[in-house]
Amino acid sequence: MKLLFWPRSSSLFCLVVLFLALPVHAADLLGTSNYVLNGRSYTVEAWHYNNTQDGTSEYFLLALPLVGSAPHPVIVFNNPYFLFPGPPSTNQADIEWTTEYRRNPNYSSTDRFRRPHPEYYSCRDRLSSWNPGDCAMSVFGIATEDVHLSGNVAGETKANSTVDWALSNGYAVAVTFIRHYAGRDFATGTVVIADAIQSLKNMPGRIDPNRVGVTGVSGGAGASLYPFTIPGRPLNVAAAVAEATPVDWRELFHIALHVLPQIQPPLIYSRSWNWMAVPMNVVIGTLGRDTTTSSWDLVTTNQVAARYNSPILLIAGTDDGMIPYTQSTNLNSALLALGKASNGWIYENGAPDYANRSVQELAHGVFDANSPVKRRFLTRNFFLHRMPPAIPEVLYRHPQDFDLISIFSTFRQRICAAPGEKQNVADLMSYAANPLIRYVSTDQRIPSGTGPEVVAAVLNLLWSAEGVQWNAQNVIMLLRSGNLPNCGQDVGAPTVPQNLTAHSPSAYRMELTWSPSSDNVAVGGYRIYRDSVLLSTVGPVTSYSDLSVTHSQSYSYTIEAFDTVGNSSARSAPAVAMTMSACDLNGGGVDTVDIQIAVNQVNRVVVCLPWDQFGSADIDRSQTCTVADIQRVVNAALGGSCVSP
Repeated sequence: MKLLFWPRSSSLFCLVVLFLALPVHAADLLGTSNYVLNGRSYTVEAWHYNNTQDGTSEYFLLALPLVGSAPHPVIVFNNPYFLFPGPPSTNQADIEWTTEYRRNPNYSSTDRFRRPHPEYYSCRDRLSSWNPGDCAMSVFGIATEDVHLSGNVAGETKANSTVDWALSNGYAVAVTFIRHYAGRDFATGTVVIADAIQSLKNMPGRIDPNRVGVTGVSGGAGASLYPFTIPGRPLNVAAAVAEATPVDWRELFHIALHVLPQIQPPLIYSRSWNWMAVPMNVVIGTLGRDTTTSSWDLVTTNQVAARYNSPILLIAGTDDGMIPYTQSTNLNSALLALGKASNGWIYENGAPDYANRSVQELAHGVFDANSPVKRRFLTRNFFLHRMPPAIPEVLYRHPQDFDLISIFSTFRQRICAAPGEKQNVADLMSYAANPLIRYVSTDQRIPSGTGPEVVAAVLNLLWSAEGVQWNAQNVIMLLRSGNLPNCGQDVGAPTVPQNLTAHSPSAYRMELTWSPSSDNVAVGGYRIYRDSVLLSTVGPVTSYSDLSVTHSQSYSYTIEAFDTVGNSSARSAPAVAMTMSACDLNGGGVDTVDIQIAVNQVNRVVVCLPWDQFGSADIDRSQTCTVADIQRVVNAALGGSCVSP
């Protein structure tokens, strides 16, 4: 799809000159297009403004809902990795990238729009001189009138898109573009988002300035945090959801420069460095390389917490290889210590495998892939609580949309294992009990009804051993006032998990499935063992993706169930399976078909897939498909070995 817009007739930042103070001008409308969702046609507006840092032209998209009443609440999706197309943009970076990307959607380029700086790190070798040709840049797509694609910052499928959910439930949707490929430094990227938020707040009669929320992942999460910490420019939002957010850049530089070299082999660290240098140079462009200077104090956890004053939900995973989850937990603790509104949820997926995978390969881990507590459940409830739309009700289906029994069992397990988390988790429960939500249940254990009615029924079921008998009238008050009882005595262990199977859909992935266990109160989750060693602990789910396997290896898995107070079952019968060869690109054994697939990817007849996906010809995990990879496939097809890291 093309974007077709039809034109219409302390150390304070100011003291260290990190932020300039150009006048704020109103945004102007470039044009409109249409977006069709579930038979409804939405008008998508493209807005232009000049940022107050350096005066450069900036853009955001805006779509208004067809339900609810104006002025509308708006959820802003911060997208750091999409192109804003040129035209309509007249920015040279937008024009060049758009032209090349339309020629080849697999296009990647270098950081050639960044102005030279004597302190920039080389993206090839930390000790070399900076050369923009060494710094690989990529984009995920071109902004289109399909705001789901442009605003999909959390990797959601179309059927579960929070963008589409928002429009269907009375929220306006805005999409901002940080445009990292245009040579931005940290200060400029921060101001760009602050200016966009201010522009949205200055749309009287259309957007409610008191119901503006922001969300993003990784770089987009930082854009949901830092624009609201600029000294001398007070700017707040009603709600922010930040997933895998960078917070303390001094700590992140320390990890990149001093920690990872000690735990990663040189080849893997080299691949990590190739990725890390680009965002590090973005920060250096504003703060310089010397992290001991006073300007760097401003991007530490405590100072960010001191200046941030909006309600926030912080989401992260323990297996995040790019942004350690402690960035989120430390900020959450600092905000709470200052009496500010903050909630958090950490997905416990084990530690990142730094010894065998680079930072880029680890990415942000699997997030909620192995948990019933979905990010979209937490995110939507947080926005509904902090900035409700003007509609009669929001419908959730149990268990089709969200399995409340499994979700609240996971909540219970977290509380039982970490009593200090009780109030935080109780808050998340209370957001699910919002009277605006109506649950439609096909589960005989809990009724259909309003949020308070259904959540009270779920709590009464799962906390029956503690004598909980709450109702729709008191459930929210009791949750928010800390009256949820501590976990009581439960001596019954869950049943042994049955029908465990293991299947390898690619060289670097193993999929496990099993039949659920039962318990006299509730199953809290499962421990997964690989070759008799604990691999991971998951919630009350019945599947797991093991992404830490390697090609052509046999693995044996067992699992055990545990309840919400820690009682464990015996282990299941083992499931044994072998991963595919890295050279088997179509799943039928290595043959001439695989050679042709590799040739097509090397010649860019088709896209070169990421190395850990089925069918990728990037055999040597170099982040690109080359003639050397074709030779590896040929060797394997002739009976030789498929050599890869």
